[in-house]
Amino acid sequence: MPLRHRGVGRGAFLATGASVFPGARIGPDVEVPINAVVHVDTEVPAGVTVPIGWVAVGAPAQLFPPGDHEGIWAIQEQLDFPETVYGLPRDHEAAERMARQTAWFGAHRDDETIPGDRASWSTSTGRVATTVVPPPAVETSEAG
Repeated sequence: MPLRHRGVGRGAFLATGASVFPGARIGPDVEVPINAVVHVDTEVPAGVTVPIGWVAVGAPAQLFPPGDHEGIWAIQEQLDFPETVYGLPRDHEAAERMARQTAWFGAHRDDETIPGDRASWSTSTGRVATTVVPPPAVETSEAG
């Protein structure tokens, strides 16, 4: 099942640990720092910084602290996460959603790391996978 991608604008910064869901649009010069979330079908306008750990939801995005479940849900419910991500209605069995999630991850089981590169190559799709491999450790010596 192909995921909908709407794009990341020029100069945008997506930190390690940030979550950007299908259908999201990240405008130019947007910052999505560590543990920040951009929800399905959310549009983050140019120049916005989503605070660390916060949730951007809606079009245009509204920003919520992670504990504001009611505020997030008031917008998120209308975005229909299960339909957007899994192609299934909200009331469909969770087992089917998880089967689709497992199949999606399984498609990347043979991905390989390209020597000297920080990205993972997907042999199943022929594209660079979304998983980023950390850079190699730098050895230091103590001068004494």
